[in-house]
Amino acid sequence: MLYQVSTFNLPDAGLTHCGLVAALDGVLATLVEMPAHLYPNKSENQRGKDVLQSMLNEHLRQALCERQWECEVSAYTTRRGQPSVDRCDLGLVLGSHRLLMEVEFGNGASNERNLSKFMCAFRSNELDLAVYVVPTSRMAKRIDSGLATFETVCRDLNDYPEGHITCPLVVIGLDVDETHTVDWSQSAITNPTVLSGTNGQKSELYHFIEQYRDGIVLEHIGVPQEPSVQKRVKAVSRRIHSAKHKKSGAGAPAEVEQLCLL
Repeated sequence: MLYQVSTFNLPDAGLTHCGLVAALDGVLATLVEMPAHLYPNKSENQRGKDVLQSMLNEHLRQALCERQWECEVSAYTTRRGQPSVDRCDLGLVLGSHRLLMEVEFGNGASNERNLSKFMCAFRSNELDLAVYVVPTSRMAKRIDSGLATFETVCRDLNDYPEGHITCPLVVIGLDVDETHTVDWSQSAITNPTVLSGTNGQKSELYHFIEQYRDGIVLEHIGVPQEPSVQKRVKAVSRRIHSAKHKKSGAGAPAEVEQLCLL
């Protein structure tokens, strides 16, 4: 993916904590490595739209979890001392420092709520750097209408009254790198709505992205399987996922690709 960056409320010297700098560099490197997940004319109501935002979300989530980020973290502690019900998409703790990330490829109305979560965490001394990932206006046109975009978020942040948003914030605008894309219409998935992540299909997205990242040939992803084979594939996937997180160095079981070819 291509990206643009705009920063708000950072010290004049920029980020001085080496861990925060390394973490942000890791996020940007992950975004560059990530392909744009596409499906031309992805639904009857979205002719001309091709960017699969749910697949982008899932790919980024898996890649950052391998960099020690945690998913769906409580944004802050309430005055009652309980974890808030407000959750951020990703969080990373580096000693006494904490980063929170929101990835917003959806309705622009969520923008204020996302920024509010950052501010609540900052005011409770539980945030050192907020990272907000949104599409550029050019990519948003390929996703849907009414989205928060890099341009509108940065404009709003510059227009807010002084003191409204004071947390250190990095806004990242994503755009499609046409030299690095995945066309999911070339997979065995004939119904692109399966790739939307709605109607309880998030587990499907997890396995599609996991198989893609494990090097399974795209044409073999989504091939209908017998229930017994599905169970074996999921069991092997869990073993791979566990091995990655334990950093055991063990390679993926040889049976993975064989199962996905069945």
